[in-house]
Amino acid sequence: MSILESVADRQAVWSETANALKSATDRARYSTFIASFLGALFAACAVQQINPDIATYLAVLSAISLAFVTFITARWLNKDVIDRHLRARIAAEALKREAFLYAAQAGPYHDPQTRDKILLNQKAEIENKVNDLLLFEQTTRGLGSCPRQDLSLNEYLEQRIDKQIKYYRDRSMQYDTYSQRLHTLEWMLSLVAAIIAALAASPLLNIDLAAITAVLTTLGGAVVSHLEATRFDKLIPIYRTTANRLVNIKLKMQIDEATPANWVMECETVLAAENSTWMGLWLES
Repeated sequence: MSILESVADRQAVWSETANALKSATDRARYSTFIASFLGALFAACAVQQINPDIATYLAVLSAISLAFVTFITARWLNKDVIDRHLRARIAAEALKREAFLYAAQAGPYHDPQTRDKILLNQKAEIENKVNDLLLFEQTTRGLGSCPRQDLSLNEYLEQRIDKQIKYYRDRSMQYDTYSQRLHTLEWMLSLVAAIIAALAASPLLNIDLAAITAVLTTLGGAVVSHLEATRFDKLIPIYRTTANRLVNIKLKMQIDEATPANWVMECETVLAAENSTWMGLWLES
């Protein structure tokens, strides 16, 4: 096995590990979102003029739902757990960057006499920073996305840049769909809350409108909090900007003269900047 193949194998492991850790965090986040909704709805129904036994039952369900939110948040949405996913993803992306630079003979890997030693040292340095995450290591399902042999510039563009452009655009569209749905839901909750508040003085309705208004406001706040937690609105422009920058570099290649290694370095600089921005965004408190 070559050193490049070894790096590709380890990158695939760390990418799969990061995916598993992120999936666990996402499941916890969506679970707390749903539980918060249910807790607020149960609480609103419990204060209405209904059968006392049913009201007690609903109040208990509300308490259980909110306790579930507290438990899941403390166990699976704390800073240490989220940092695991970030660090695993950072390691995977760092290994991928080094693998592509090596395969394209760019950056520090232009000298055939030293490139193997440099790559081996970089591999060890990157993995040493995440040795404590080996407890969560996952089995790979395939060969991963790293090159396993040297690449020409066109091969580099096809395997690295074109795939990244597609990823950024597809993911931004997916996040945009989710974001619009959540914004619409929050808008509708706010509108209904405003209408109910206006009807609160009516003697024709024999229900506790003030309690319902409070619950709708709480639900709207839960939607906004979920949007903030997922970072959809912040990730969308980051992904689209990076995709546009990579496309512009490909267009520049048609009119500017530069060595393949220089083009590779320019592309990797853009990708590294995106990774840095992405990491800083998730590290925000």
